[in-house]
Amino acid sequence: MLHFTNTPSCFEVFPTDSVNVIRALEKIPSNIRGIPKFKLAILNLFSRKGFGYGYFPGNKKILVDLDDITEVPLWLGLYPREVHQFLESNLSDDSCFVDCGANIGLWSVLALGVTCQKNGLVYSFEPNGKLFERLCATQELNRAKSQWQIFNMGLSDRDGKATMHVDKAVHQVSTLNPQEEFSQRMDVDVSRLDSIRFKTKVGGIKIDVEGHEYEVLKGACETINACRPWLVVELNSHYANATSIMDWNVGRLLFEIGYQSTTDHRAEQSGQFCRDVIFYHPDCHDPSTMISFN
Repeated sequence: MLHFTNTPSCFEVFPTDSVNVIRALEKIPSNIRGIPKFKLAILNLFSRKGFGYGYFPGNKKILVDLDDITEVPLWLGLYPREVHQFLESNLSDDSCFVDCGANIGLWSVLALGVTCQKNGLVYSFEPNGKLFERLCATQELNRAKSQWQIFNMGLSDRDGKATMHVDKAVHQVSTLNPQEEFSQRMDVDVSRLDSIRFKTKVGGIKIDVEGHEYEVLKGACETINACRPWLVVELNSHYANATSIMDWNVGRLLFEIGYQSTTDHRAEQSGQFCRDVIFYHPDCHDPSTMISFN
């Protein structure tokens, strides 16, 4: 038997044997020395833990799968503070933040805490149906339907349908680029970012779509040229045939339209690597606020 909280009625939150303990632990501040270890020790007493809440700045919450070891740090209060500081410094008043490949909503919820104080909006795009449901549950937790729009679709260089490849073994990693080793396939809706009607100026875009970043940018050229937002784009050597930003088709495209990067675009890296690359337009952004968080 499962216990349901004030999240959507279709969403499992906690097994009944752990709900009271987990909710009590969540009320204990994690910034007290020794508390995170104490919480983790109690949490590990339960064989199945269900879902809990991670607390972010701006009194925002994120739904956390406590049976996934990669998400537990969020429940313990260990969110990426450098990302939050970056968003605080670079999301201007009355602008919107676009999260391409939102996954469970880490960037979206951090941005929501910032934009709510600046009369801004958050737009999140996630084609994976299970992750989309998680995002909607988190949206309801924060009572943020008017400030946060979520789309169950992928972004690309065309409008229509596409096949998404899902790696079921690695935290719902999915991509629109063909991957033979990914066991699950599903048809999803895709759209160009330029086809979306935004209510306010686009101030920032984060793109993490497992190798489909170039196609997303090609479908967003009109928006980028009109709004000149800063961009944070993931460069993953597993998908990109590049050892430097200059070798990367994403970097070349953005450099051609006047963007610059906080990373040395000719510096080469070897082996497997994955990093977020920050791009900004010198006519619109202060380079001193574009602080790398890798």
